[in-house]
Amino acid sequence: MAYFVEHAQSGVSGAITSIAQNMPAHQANDILIAHITVDSGTITIAGSSWAALPSAPTNPVTQGTISYLYYVLATGSTETLTLTTADAYTCGIYCYRDVDTTTPFDGVTPLHAGVGTATTTPVNSSVTTGTTDALVVFHIAQDSTTPQVLSDPGVMSIYNADSTGTTATTSSHQAAAWYIQRATGATPVANWSSSVSAVYVRITFALRNTSGGQIPAYVDDSTSPGTRLTCGHHVSTINNISYSASGSYVVTATINGKTLTQATAANGADFGINPYSNAVNSSAAATARTALTGPELVLTSGRDLSTGLICGSFIAGTPKMGAFGIGTIDQGGVVVRVASGANNWNAYQVAAKNSVPNPVQRCVFAIQAGYAGSDYDTGSSGSATTTSVTYIQFLRNAPSFSSTVYMSELHQVQTQIVAGGDTNNPVDTDGMSEIGQSFRLPVIQKVGSTGILSFVPIQIGGGDAVNFQIDAGSLQFPRRADTSKKELQYHAADNTIGISYAGKSGDVVKHTNSVVTSPTTYYWEINSAATSAATWDFTGLVIVGANVTLRNVMTFNSMAFSSCPTLNFSSCTITSATISRVPAGNDTLTTNGSTVISGSSINVTGVTAGNRWSSVSSPVIFENNTFTGSSTTGHAIRVTTAGTYSFAGNTFTAFGPVERTFLTSSSGINTSTDVITLDAVHGYTNGDPAYYQDQGGTQNVGLTDGNLYYVRSESSTTITLYDTAAHAISGGATGRANLTAAGAETHHLYSAGAAIYNNTGGSLTLNITSGGSTPSVRESDGSSTTINNAVTLKVTVVDTLGKPIQSAQTAIYKTSDNSELMNQDTETVTAGSFVIGIKYKILTIGSTDYTLIGASSNTVGLVFTATGVGTGTGTATNGTSSTTFNYISNTDIYLRVRKSSSGDTKYFVNDSTGTITSTGFTTTVTLIVDTIASA
Repeated sequence: MAYFVEHAQSGVSGAITSIAQNMPAHQANDILIAHITVDSGTITIAGSSWAALPSAPTNPVTQGTISYLYYVLATGSTETLTLTTADAYTCGIYCYRDVDTTTPFDGVTPLHAGVGTATTTPVNSSVTTGTTDALVVFHIAQDSTTPQVLSDPGVMSIYNADSTGTTATTSSHQAAAWYIQRATGATPVANWSSSVSAVYVRITFALRNTSGGQIPAYVDDSTSPGTRLTCGHHVSTINNISYSASGSYVVTATINGKTLTQATAANGADFGINPYSNAVNSSAAATARTALTGPELVLTSGRDLSTGLICGSFIAGTPKMGAFGIGTIDQGGVVVRVASGANNWNAYQVAAKNSVPNPVQRCVFAIQAGYAGSDYDTGSSGSATTTSVTYIQFLRNAPSFSSTVYMSELHQVQTQIVAGGDTNNPVDTDGMSEIGQSFRLPVIQKVGSTGILSFVPIQIGGGDAVNFQIDAGSLQFPRRADTSKKELQYHAADNTIGISYAGKSGDVVKHTNSVVTSPTTYYWEINSAATSAATWDFTGLVIVGANVTLRNVMTFNSMAFSSCPTLNFSSCTITSATISRVPAGNDTLTTNGSTVISGSSINVTGVTAGNRWSSVSSPVIFENNTFTGSSTTGHAIRVTTAGTYSFAGNTFTAFGPVERTFLTSSSGINTSTDVITLDAVHGYTNGDPAYYQDQGGTQNVGLTDGNLYYVRSESSTTITLYDTAAHAISGGATGRANLTAAGAETHHLYSAGAAIYNNTGGSLTLNITSGGSTPSVRESDGSSTTINNAVTLKVTVVDTLGKPIQSAQTAIYKTSDNSELMNQDTETVTAGSFVIGIKYKILTIGSTDYTLIGASSNTVGLVFTATGVGTGTGTATNGTSSTTFNYISNTDIYLRVRKSSSGDTKYFVNDSTGTITSTGFTTTVTLIVDTIASA
């Protein structure tokens, strides 16, 4: 596709007989187009290689302007152009690449040139393209006293330049912008805003692309990217704006106790805040720290600014003013007041000499009209009416010495839709920066080599085709104004800005190994119009601080979500994610029955005790995840629908203890000490939160059913309950629950930090599979939970040579209550019963089959592998005994192994201890021959 590469400009205010033009860098087969505008007379150039495009007629008024376009197909990198016109002129030379060198100009009507009547809002006419993916270029030329022209949002601004003259006979001005026309047909027009009302020359042409060329990044105008409020290049009463004269301000109220001193605005010629163009400025004497001064912009008839952001920029007249003259944050600094009337307004601090950035450099700001969450002050009648904003004041104080501040263009900016890019040249950090200054104001900025700072919402795709690929980059959205952080540029509510990915068929959207972040809540979403037909990849993307909405366009793999207020994973598959720093509130994860979250690391220690991270009707959506909690924070999962569910491979670490019970009689409650004796080791530490439930019981023991209490551990099986964690940690009588004993009911204690909250009101059964651990569970009234987590207890018995011992008695007991878990002999394997791990060789002699165990390698036949070693034929032993155990929590055990049967070799008894974990229990016991007993 044909694309713009670079431009160079020249201009003089007086008559020069001959001048060699400044040339942009170029290479062979580039198309160079020279746009030459003179104040009057004719245009002549030296050299025969340049050809003229059709030109506009001479302007029919005294202050006339002539504008010509010349082009040349570059044969190398050293093309030249010499202008021989003796007049004030402006010349811009543009380099375009990947243009069809045989037929460079495209379309049924490839060029339109004409003269427009005097106006402050010039318009380029449309052309009709005949091929797809044409590059449309718009040129405007105007002649008057220091005219300035700026393209409205919707096209990609290139530049605005003048001849440097300051009178009607020494100045001329021209501007250019480009646009990508993906389909054939009529192009849109380009709208411009001028600082004067004057006749103008308009020229529109389309360049035909060569096959396989580079596609540039550009702003998509399928939805308007913004609306001009003022170009910042004039103070005249035109283009629906004016500036109040000193003494006639409408909004005069004090701001945060500071009085308003009225100041006029003026044009500042060629100041750098508006490249190649004027900038409105305001100068004033030193201002007391108790006052603010500056001009008042009037938006004729009021503007509806209820959507989008008011974006602009400013800079101090000199570095000294910015660094030392402008007031500090405490003194007032730079303030923008947005008003719909004298008493309905919001004032916003946007910079100060000690802010970051400060007015030494260009400060871009973004304001949501009427937002009072971070304003410096609000009108006596309340905030501005956003549907009718009429006044915008640019104020500052400068206690040290006089100051000058320059203000740039001001736009109502909407979402910037990203388009363009190709496989070899995708839209990257540089492309995003280019899009961010499509209407000259840099609302999306490049930071460092791979960073992006965006003051406005971004959408990737959704209109024209896009190939977006950023790897190992960072995308930041600004902090909402915070004086403690000295950051003042952004004033808007949460979720006003963010990024939305709207890829459709044929699009490529890859945002990988990068970070998207902001200290202020924003949105990160897959757009509702996105489809799975796009090519997607977010591997390694870390999203920090966003409200996240995923949609089912792909499997979201290896992403990280940190400090995200909400996560909406409905109907999506998420694998190998890392989720951390979750909020304190309930149900900040949203899912449905089609969600799958697997293989992920999920830390829910941010959830407040008793709250839950997510609520699901069925927990089967979680598979093979690792959950981390604590005994003092909340639940990972709340289950709302009774039933039996497979719960595969999920492990739970550091959550609160499992349910414990106690009797309401004196055997469970000591009324003199308020000590409760639980049914088993409780696992609580001092200050842990827990819920008391009577589960339908009627005995009043001095506790409130469903209340949250705080545990003090008196022993491994006894506790007292307190009203606060601090009291529980301190101990003593203060805040301790005063208990009574009555009846013989069984009441319950549930950790507020249990992994799962059974809120079904019925029976919940979880069948733990695939190595998952048994979660602790809190139950609401009427709820009951059964957890089946069958793990294997396996004991292998061998002699000192490592050979299995058959028929050895193995017994396992729980340490806590001496209950027996297993008591059986090690196994014997008979002929024909093959065991995994042993080598078996089958030999056939005649019509007889022989099974040889541990035979030499020279036997013939098939080889099988089994567990253990044996000798001889017919019988083998693997020396093992095993059983299953329903794992609830880590269980301490002791085991005894002995072999002393009559007639067999006898061994000394072996006693040992161990712990059953979520993976079961496996051990090998070596028995030593009792030589005396065996004799």
